Amino acid sequence: MEPRSSIWPFDIISDPQPPARESPNELRCFLICPFTPKDRFDDLFRLVTSACNEVAKQLSCKISCIRADKIAGSGVIHPEIWHEIQTADVIVADVSGLNGNVMIELGVASACRKKEHVIILKEENPQEQFLFDISPVRHIVHNRTASGFQHLYAELISSILVSLTSAPLEIAPNVPTPSLPLKVDFANGRDVNWLIGPSLTHRRLLSDCLEFGSLFVFKNSWLAVANLEVSKVAVEAEMKFTLTRHTEGWIGINVRSHHYFANYGHLLYLTTTGKVIRTVPKSDLSLPDNDLIGTFEDIELTRQRKFRIEVDDNSMTMFIDDIGKEFKLSDMPYVFSSGKVLFQTYNARVGIKNISIEQK
Repeated sequence: MEPRSSIWPFDIISDPQPPARESPNELRCFLICPFTPKDRFDDLFRLVTSACNEVAKQLSCKISCIRADKIAGSGVIHPEIWHEIQTADVIVADVSGLNGNVMIELGVASACRKKEHVIILKEENPQEQFLFDISPVRHIVHNRTASGFQHLYAELISSILVSLTSAPLEIAPNVPTPSLPLKVDFANGRDVNWLIGPSLTHRRLLSDCLEFGSLFVFKNSWLAVANLEVSKVAVEAEMKFTLTRHTEGWIGINVRSHHYFANYGHLLYLTTTGKVIRTVPKSDLSLPDNDLIGTFEDIELTRQRKFRIEVDDNSMTMFIDDIGKEFKLSDMPYVFSSGKVLFQTYNARVGIKNISIEQK
């Protein structure tokens, strides 16, 4: 990322750039709080860091806790602050004392982040009222006692977990719906604005593909074709595993989808053990059956595989390379009439080389 120098939040927020990460398994918590009195807020920093470490153990990842005065670099640190607010996986803001800098930074966060990603702390103080504009947002109220810190620690762990795992399938209404056909080759080093995911933090361009996905939070592991909802469609994509965990994972394409859960669409996926599977919804509420279509012997995880799904009024054809078949809709227990096109992964990062989507 090129260094940026503006001290004005809008200049940074209006030019979104993904954070630099050594690994996709690395998350960041940005703590917004005063720096003085030093002992008081250093204690808070250590407490939030400990809570992040505990959550990291549960999610099998790394979570770094960052505070503005810990940001290294020369010159003004404002661009780094605005960038952290925009891209941190979770934000913790302590509004105790109504510090001016804290309130400005919280205001920036409220303008560019969902409330689920911002955790607000406040010490008990009958002389200090809740602020009107943020009073409807949940606060963790605590006191500076041994039991108060224990309560705060437990609440922080719970809230950080919820924040990191909340990513419903919703697309901002101002994102334009693209028209078909759509074709893109990510090997040219360019991204597209019609492929939308839950967060910049789970997406990056590599030299030959667009990589996305969360190794540990399934709800953060999808890309949708903006607000497009389609019934009869042909989808092709070349995809590969770029990073996996020790447990079985998968990559796939979901059509006529209404949610990131497989029972709300028709999903074709490839597992890290080489299985080619389609999900078979039995209703719009129950869990789907998994239908094994075939298996790749001696699976090469980093090899590009060609995924192809075609669906019309009569049939649904699903292939990964040369493994697949055609299924009659009349033989399927439950068929969604239309929905979104999702690219999904579980316990893995995926690299998409190209995508083609056409109306049938």
